Amino acid sequence: MKANFFEALHQIATEKGITREQLEEIVEAAIFSAYRKQFQNTDSLRVIFDKENNTLKIVTSKMVVNNAKIKSEEVSYNEAVTLYPNVELGDSVDIEEDPFDAFGMIATQTAKQVIIQRIKEAEKNIIYNNYKD
Repeated sequence: MKANFFEALHQIATEKGITREQLEEIVEAAIFSAYRKQFQNTDSLRVIFDKENNTLKIVTSKMVVNNAKIKSEEVSYNEAVTLYPNVELGDSVDIEEDPFDAFGMIATQTAKQVIIQRIKEAEKNIIYNNYKD
């Protein structure tokens, strides 16, 4: 599914004349919107594109606590120590999340709407720039 997602996006971008950089900006905006919808916080969110493998990673900075209550801001000590053996309570660690598993249905719909809207905007801008003279 993940590979099909990127293949479909690249095919649409190619058909519409959208550059890879524009496509990455569109997907990044969609991820931020979906994350905000799901967790109400995007302060520690980073979106990383792996161009070689056509994959996308979400990395968030979280505080290590005994019992994580706020999923978007905290990570349990037991989980953090498996990723970072020398971690201590109160430390801030980067946690990588799979964007295809991170969001619920409503956040996924938000991301879809943002992608569609931004692709339409990019297409309109391309057409306008071609014919403005």
